[in-house]
Amino acid sequence: MITDSVMSIDVIPQSAAVAKLQDRLSPSVPVAMSAMDTAASLSGDDSVELLTKLFTERLKLKVAVSTVSMHLAAVWRESIFRQIDLLHSEQDWSDESSFIKGDSFRTLLRFVVFAAPGSLPGLGVSSTGNPVASWLAGDRKAYIEFQPKDIANAVLAKMTERGPEAVSWRGPVTNIRQFVHQFGIADILGW
Repeated sequence: MITDSVMSIDVIPQSAAVAKLQDRLSPSVPVAMSAMDTAASLSGDDSVELLTKLFTERLKLKVAVSTVSMHLAAVWRESIFRQIDLLHSEQDWSDESSFIKGDSFRTLLRFVVFAAPGSLPGLGVSSTGNPVASWLAGDRKAYIEFQPKDIANAVLAKMTERGPEAVSWRGPVTNIRQFVHQFGIADILGW
């Protein structure tokens, strides 16, 4: 004989499920969750679809960060999570905006873990969906675009005695640190 207690199914109210999810993710996720909550109040399927896509993409990227989080200082995790939220916010989204490609994002994470820059970068997204990290210190600049399969493009710039100097480089993400050192601006990346 099957009793009622065996047949009963615990149904968690949506608000409780959202609270549990928020507890498991970063402090920046409540912003994402509140955006999802407002989706119901917006008119039109396009708005709801965009909010759902933005939330899903943020979640995918944060899960990718969580796979390497044991190798990241808390300040790095918080910075990356905050910038993921900013890059995928409904208020700043436009028709020209691009979602970050997962395989390119993993290249960025590998760079952060293995090259271990000491300075936090600003993050952006190229028109092709590749993450772009930037470090700026006065007239010295480093821009690195991370691509699939551990490839990166870097553009470095500095002022010299003869005027502005810039170089570009493309190659394995494991060689960026050496390239930046050779150009003489490693300190802006915290090396």
